[in-house]
Amino acid sequence: MPNEVTLVADAADRSTGASLSVVVVDDGQSDRAAVRATVMGLRPGQLYRLYATDRDGRIWELAVLTGSDGPQEVEANCPVPLDALARFSVSGHDGALAVQADVVDPASPSPAEAPR
Repeated sequence: MPNEVTLVADAADRSTGASLSVVVVDDGQSDRAAVRATVMGLRPGQLYRLYATDRDGRIWELAVLTGSDGPQEVEANCPVPLDALARFSVSGHDGALAVQADVVDPASPSPAEAPR
């Protein structure tokens, strides 16, 4: 069985009330990683887009979703290599940012655990 590499991103935006949790898994078998995102707090009936941004600032649209009262699960394929991913974001149809989450490698030490 190939090694799986996993990245996570998690954030909430106090001003919009939206939250975003993302898990990205790359099994090494394809050129695209699997993205599973949970989005909450989007205005019901409004159109939104889920984006991935790489470390060079390039942006890829991963999915289009419609806001609802409850949590929304989104699955997509990400064309960005895991080691190049910087963040995920959800924006409204007008381009206004609803929530943004920076990518964290769960295998890396937290700042409190990092060697000094």
